[in-house]
Amino acid sequence: MDVQVRNGSFHYPGGAPVLRNVNFEFDGRGVFAVLGPNGAGKTTLLKCLLGLMPWSTGESLFNGKPLSDWHRTDFWQRAAYVPQAKLSNLASLSIAEYVVLGRSARIGLFSSPGKADWIHAQKALEEVGIPHLSRRLCSEVSGGQLQLAAIARALANDPELLILDEPESNLDFRNQALILEVIDRLTERGPGVILNTHFPAHALSRAKTGLLVPRGEPPVFAPASEIFTEAALSKLFGIDVKIRTLQFGSKTLPVVAALP
Repeated sequence: MDVQVRNGSFHYPGGAPVLRNVNFEFDGRGVFAVLGPNGAGKTTLLKCLLGLMPWSTGESLFNGKPLSDWHRTDFWQRAAYVPQAKLSNLASLSIAEYVVLGRSARIGLFSSPGKADWIHAQKALEEVGIPHLSRRLCSEVSGGQLQLAAIARALANDPELLILDEPESNLDFRNQALILEVIDRLTERGPGVILNTHFPAHALSRAKTGLLVPRGEPPVFAPASEIFTEAALSKLFGIDVKIRTLQFGSKTLPVVAALP
């Protein structure tokens, strides 16, 4: 599913612009990274992109069609959004029950999951590597496991486009690596992934194109090799950034370090 934003801007009533002149395209293949510091409006951008918040000006298009022209059910059968994980009202649900909720756009509001829906949920749990947790309560698993379950919930709907809002935030080193490994596996077969992150190394190692989102300035859209550079990242975060590479077996991975 290809994605485009034209002249997007957002401000709260009576407030200064949070986002302005947002323009980008994503062909729906591989990873598209949205990178910026805390408070730059990255999550707001994703919500405006998906119609969860209204653009003040501009529009989102999917497969060349404005979001306003899509039937809501049809759109959410093709796209899935994984917000930053919160337990909220999930504590009493099992992981399997939580994941099958991802089938809601196909099941219908007043219907119950059928056998096929539970099979899709189990396959999604297998895809993210936690099928053994299916009977555990959401309140009984770690933050990293809950984040993997949130991704499985999205995958249960077989989306063409997966939007991840800082899926690796607030996780320890190992769980961050597990999340990134899942993203790697997904991009080998689809769906396309929009990854919102504030970790430059994650954007550098996964994305082919991306969007830099500075505070108070228009975002910059370009190939990853052109915008995720030492100079651009130093300006974006307001610190001196250095990029090096490390060899892990057959993989070459970027390492990003910074000094204030």
